[in-house]
Amino acid sequence: MLKITECRVNHLVNPVGYKMDNPIFFWIMEGETAKKSRIVVSTEQGISHDTGFRELNPLGTEVPLTLSPRTEYKWKVFACGLNGEVSESEGQCFEPGKRHEAWKGKWIMPVREDMRLPVFRKEILIDKEKRLKKARLYICGLGLYEAYLDGVKIGDAFLTPGLFAYDKWIQAQTYPVTELIQAGKERQVLSVLVGEGWYGGRFSFESAQKGFYGKDMRLLAALCLEYEDGSEEITGTDETWEVLRSKITFSGIYDGECRNDMLKELLPEMVVLAEPLKVPLTDNLSVPVKRQECFQSRIADTVSGELVLDIGQNIAGMFLLWIKEPAGRKIRLQFGEILQDGCFYRGNLRTAKAEYCYISDGKEHILRPHFTYYGYRYVKIEGVSNFRPEDFQAYAIYSDIPMRGTIHTGNKKINQLLSNISWGMKSNFVDIPTDCPQRDERMGWTGDAQIFSETAC
Repeated sequence: MLKITECRVNHLVNPVGYKMDNPIFFWIMEGETAKKSRIVVSTEQGISHDTGFRELNPLGTEVPLTLSPRTEYKWKVFACGLNGEVSESEGQCFEPGKRHEAWKGKWIMPVREDMRLPVFRKEILIDKEKRLKKARLYICGLGLYEAYLDGVKIGDAFLTPGLFAYDKWIQAQTYPVTELIQAGKERQVLSVLVGEGWYGGRFSFESAQKGFYGKDMRLLAALCLEYEDGSEEITGTDETWEVLRSKITFSGIYDGECRNDMLKELLPEMVVLAEPLKVPLTDNLSVPVKRQECFQSRIADTVSGELVLDIGQNIAGMFLLWIKEPAGRKIRLQFGEILQDGCFYRGNLRTAKAEYCYISDGKEHILRPHFTYYGYRYVKIEGVSNFRPEDFQAYAIYSDIPMRGTIHTGNKKINQLLSNISWGMKSNFVDIPTDCPQRDERMGWTGDAQIFSETAC
């Protein structure tokens, strides 16, 4: 029997918010050979395109569509077998972002500079007398951002909007937030934490150079609520938003992150409009960087007797750390790849500090970095009393690219080599193919990518 599986558009499964000027459809046919195939694409208004039954290439068939912004498209593949039996795929969908539609929002930024990272905030009024049909958040924060609705993180992506040529284009993301809005109260708070990232932080071989692409932390966003009665409400960034100051006092790709919970809460500040960027704003091009494998730690034996954790695998990743320490206690985590002569070693990181610093307020917390990542297997911890290995969890982050195949042999050394190759790829596929995930480099050298591209594919 003919079966249609692995349906994708532009290599993605049910994508939302991606740039799609030329949708290309892919699928796999299992069982018998298909004589002819058919793709049907539709919206709520009816069929947008029907190829009819003809010879189509399942490895990539482009369908001529004029896509509308913020519109959900549904599609199916039908296949006719040699015996004339017709099979159909499960229903699939895709949804462009704003495309070339004007934003009902403006770039905003804090009135003043401060060492504490800004949290842009706006209260949203939800009309509970109407039935919400669809809610989408369209957003870009520079350098990096994390968005929250009533304190719940929106989406499972990290390090958004990603690493790209900010002087050539800027990409925005789209988040489906219908369920979050429906589950919340009538008044909900949309907040966005913004850090420097690659855009405004240190990102070059010049150890002190910052702001390679820009220096102002800024935000552009539009929350679109569509109701069943056809009405729409859009809340865009403008002068009515405000800024709070987080407890994060530093965040950098190379050097790590610092948080001081002893700092006092500050009064909200108003925002100002930022100068529009002179480069085009596009729908998303990057697949998300997500939390992937998780690792538990054990305490490593060191000559110096320092508290060093071993997670058993070299990764590019972040961490979670449960702590409850007295107010004012200073905690520092440093990350490294190897032990040398039985001691924690970081000489290969050059100028990258690759650390996480925290000052406790005396309360229980689960710590995690927001706008940095580390290349590490070993973690040196200072300032934590009565530490338990189960209080620390490491997790790898890398672009959400499905691993299509594996190889396993009867030779342990060959298997280890294959594992090293796989982890080398995962650790360097953090949004773009980089040259190394640990030191003060992490750049997209095309020579490295060219050499490894065949292996990656």
